[in-house]
Amino acid sequence: MRRSLLLVLALLTPSCSALFGFEFDDKLRSPDGGVDGTLPADASETTGEPEPAPRDGGTTNGADVEVDACAGCARPDAAVTPRDGGSTRLVFVTSKLANRPTSIADADARCATAAAAANLPGVFLAWISDSTTSPTRRFAHFFGDYVLVDGTTVASGWLGLTSGRLLHAIDKTETGGPPVNAVTSCNTPNAVWTGTDSRGDANAGYTCSDWTTSDPTAKVTFGNASETSSWWSSVCSQANQCGFRAALYCFEQ
Repeated sequence: MRRSLLLVLALLTPSCSALFGFEFDDKLRSPDGGVDGTLPADASETTGEPEPAPRDGGTTNGADVEVDACAGCARPDAAVTPRDGGSTRLVFVTSKLANRPTSIADADARCATAAAAANLPGVFLAWISDSTTSPTRRFAHFFGDYVLVDGTTVASGWLGLTSGRLLHAIDKTETGGPPVNAVTSCNTPNAVWTGTDSRGDANAGYTCSDWTTSDPTAKVTFGNASETSSWWSSVCSQANQCGFRAALYCFEQ
């Protein structure tokens, strides 16, 4: 009887396969290629497809993915970090008119003397150029506000300072007084020695021959301490000016 039953099943098997379109196996196959109804241990090994990358801010294998939203952005230079953690730098026009500086170092020394006399802390450099350097090259490119000694904002950061338009004129001295009127043959009131354009670059050929001469043929650029346009740094560029007296702009670094 048992042998007869087995014989019947053997005869029926090919018919069932043809009828229902499947084959018998000694193990059931799962739809994803596994066996015994279980999923593969590693789906990527079975399918050959890589694990998808996470979207920004997502996770991979349960670990947070840190996304830099400012990749490639310019980073502040540590050299221009505020000295005291604050957000301002002082700027003033000197209260005393003087003959042309004899060098950039001489101009810086005049700024340092004026600041010390007014008890202003910090390092001050003159806004002045020659054929080898300029404020753009030697100043710290500060990110905070440049302010007068009374707290008035002159410019928001280096970009604002060199944009060609100040928020307020540099019209306060180190003691908080108004600029001293300096009359030159340019008919420029409140004249300031600069040799520099409003971007902070040297105005080539207009620096009294690198501050070495007062010869009438030498040329120089003056700024105007009452101006907020680009004229604050470059209002007059002429010959026969190096023998006059003018002020200096001094910037805290």
